[in-house]
Amino acid sequence: MTVSGSGYTSGETVRIYWNSTSSTPLATVTASGGAFSVSITVPELPRGSYQIIARGATSGKQEAAPFAVAPSLSRTPTSGPAGTQVSVTVRGFGANEQVRLTWISATGQVLGTATTNALGTGSTTITIPTSPVGSYDYVGTGLTSGARAYGS
Repeated sequence: MTVSGSGYTSGETVRIYWNSTSSTPLATVTASGGAFSVSITVPELPRGSYQIIARGATSGKQEAAPFAVAPSLSRTPTSGPAGTQVSVTVRGFGANEQVRLTWISATGQVLGTATTNALGTGSTTITIPTSPVGSYDYVGTGLTSGARAYGS
């Protein structure tokens, strides 16, 4: 994602932090004309609200903005016939949570369960069930948090 800010001293070093200025900066950038823009990678974290903090090294100016980590699903391969083995990765769920994967809807056929680590990420392999040719949804539901994510 891109983080930007203004009101800093031109040429000032601005450090971008995740949730705390006592952590290691995610990025360091030099303000040009008092403004900056820099790309960062959102850390792997469990579902929740966090802060992105920009802090000027000389002025001490500090800005913060909220960021919500939401659950998501990704898979490989992205298509195939019935019987295809698909590796599904779940991210942004609760820490150490079981995530049930179901076919078509949250109450559909259970395809498998992934257990997340302390960072809310996990994976499992599912098998595409017999269905007419077409595009189908699958749903990941956190069994503790109730958080949901959808894939197709």
